[in-house]
Amino acid sequence: MKRWSWVDDDCFDGAIGAVSLCAAIMRRRRFTESIRMGEANERWYEHWPESAKGRANRMGLDTTHNCFHGAYSAFSRFRNLLATAAGYELFKDGRSIFPKIDWETYPEGGLIGDWPETPSDPLIVLLVHSDCDGFIRPAQAGPLADRMEELLPKLEGIDGGGHIGMMTSTTKLFIEGLRAAVEANESVEFH
Repeated sequence: MKRWSWVDDDCFDGAIGAVSLCAAIMRRRRFTESIRMGEANERWYEHWPESAKGRANRMGLDTTHNCFHGAYSAFSRFRNLLATAAGYELFKDGRSIFPKIDWETYPEGGLIGDWPETPSDPLIVLLVHSDCDGFIRPAQAGPLADRMEELLPKLEGIDGGGHIGMMTSTTKLFIEGLRAAVEANESVEFH
């Protein structure tokens, strides 16, 4: 049986129909008719950071500093709920839903956390970030934590479902992880 896989990408969203930034990015990239998934995973595995290799059989996003662990689709819902609370409109692009922001004004490296300076709304750092790789540097983590904290009252009582649960709890956990990273002068890594 033939399957489709992404070649030369560190990021693979195996969840069919997952609403994720990573999936949307990859849809725009080159793909090839694949070998069996096991062989494809071995190729990706070679390029994974050492910290991610222990979770080779797990699906979804894991971050360092315990910011978030869950499905890519759950992370997308989490960001979209934050965006809505911050006053951003959402738009649908195929099966994916994104905040309506001017994507062209942000550096290409912003997708993986490479920001020359923190945007005027630090939430943008999270909204444009890839959901499968990259980092949030301490310089952006502090302002992002502050911005997310401002949104907590607007998230009260909202259940994000699935791996998110109550938005206030998940957002507080993300904030705690960001603050721990700042205190340790470390980046939050996405795997």
